Amino acid sequence: MKSSLTLKLIAAFAAVCIIEALLVAFLMREAAQRSFDEFLREEAIEVFQEDVRRFYARTGTLEGVQRGLGRNRGPVQPPRGVGEPPPGRDGQRRPPGAKNPQFGLTDTKGMVIVSNGEFKIGDQVSSEVLSNGLPFVVDGEKVGLILMPSGRMALSERESKYLQRLDGALLAASMGVVLFAVVLGVWLARGYTRPIKELTKASKALADGELGTQVVVTASDEVGELSESFNRMSAQLNEVSSQRRRMTADIAHDLRTPLTVLSGYLEALRNEELKPTPERFEMLHQEATHLSRLVDDLRVLALADSGELSLNRSPVEIEPILQRVAQSFQDQADKAGVTIHIEAIALPDFVSLDADRMIQVLTNLVSNALRYTSEGGEIRLCAFAENDQVFIEVEDSGAGISSKDIPHLFNRFYRADKSRQREHGESGLGLAIVKSLIEAHEGTVSVSSMEGEGSRFLITLPWA
Repeated sequence: MKSSLTLKLIAAFAAVCIIEALLVAFLMREAAQRSFDEFLREEAIEVFQEDVRRFYARTGTLEGVQRGLGRNRGPVQPPRGVGEPPPGRDGQRRPPGAKNPQFGLTDTKGMVIVSNGEFKIGDQVSSEVLSNGLPFVVDGEKVGLILMPSGRMALSERESKYLQRLDGALLAASMGVVLFAVVLGVWLARGYTRPIKELTKASKALADGELGTQVVVTASDEVGELSESFNRMSAQLNEVSSQRRRMTADIAHDLRTPLTVLSGYLEALRNEELKPTPERFEMLHQEATHLSRLVDDLRVLALADSGELSLNRSPVEIEPILQRVAQSFQDQADKAGVTIHIEAIALPDFVSLDADRMIQVLTNLVSNALRYTSEGGEIRLCAFAENDQVFIEVEDSGAGISSKDIPHLFNRFYRADKSRQREHGESGLGLAIVKSLIEAHEGTVSVSSMEGEGSRFLITLPWA
């Protein structure tokens, strides 16, 4: 049988409240009983003291007080009537036949002169018992010591009915607490389980392919944090799925364009509709090269995704790598009227990295910089070391990047200027490969740019 979390929470709340109500009722009942005992004991002490004082005032001594209080075998007639318990403060007598604990009395030397059932007349009481006694004073003079009885006092009919009414009130209050606990448990349990049910429903929808499903966050506690985490996960899954679809479409487009060109020209050449010329062969070679580059880029990204991208690390110098990349673009930069500067500041002798992969990274960055830098501009390659890290900057004075494009710049097939990059035969994978290769080196890459003020790519690498 399927267990319900709501029922469990309701049962837990009710159980806690029931136990608490029973405990409080028991403690209140015991406190009331103790209060009544204390009240009756004080009342009985006053009556006992008054009787002894009367006897002492009449005789001037405590000798024979046992007989004077009617506790001997003879039928002494006290004023209140033989066999009747003393009247209470409310004027009521104790119930007939009720056996209240008796008070004893000793003289100043500790000898019992009124028996309380535990000690007989003439017994000498220990100092420990005397320390718990109540001094008996007449006219400011201590003439004896009252021995306090143990046990509970008998209740009058009125007092018994009061305690019965108190028991009924406690029972009614306990039932009210139980009912309140059940209502509160239902309300709290539903409040706690409602977002969990919504999360369960959304999870099932997500499992059924409804990517991007969101739940309403109604709390700021742990359940609310779980809901927010689910919403972020769902949104990310939806974004990843959208990127995958876009990437598939972009790959198909980038493969179809050169393949269409190659197929069309080869078919025309085979049918002798076109004459073979060096220019046409060069164009076919460029399309084939573009296809090869695209396949290589996709392979690098696939290896990076699977964690199988291998690096041939070795101790290398950074400055020769910068010079090599700058030299490979020097002719193109001269034709475009762009200056390339190299700076190397306080670099370590060697850094452990894959030189070929790092050249690939810098080639992609410099290629992008050169593409968007106008005549008269400059590109700066700078490397420096700080706090056990090596930093490489590729900065240009080109057109810059829009702020809305920067967060997506390292996404695959993302093109800030789609028409211009298509025009140059770019696939949109260059910066994605840069990020993958740098992360494979346990480094990071970031970009800062403003439109019209150029761009700055910063690579951070560990020394070792």
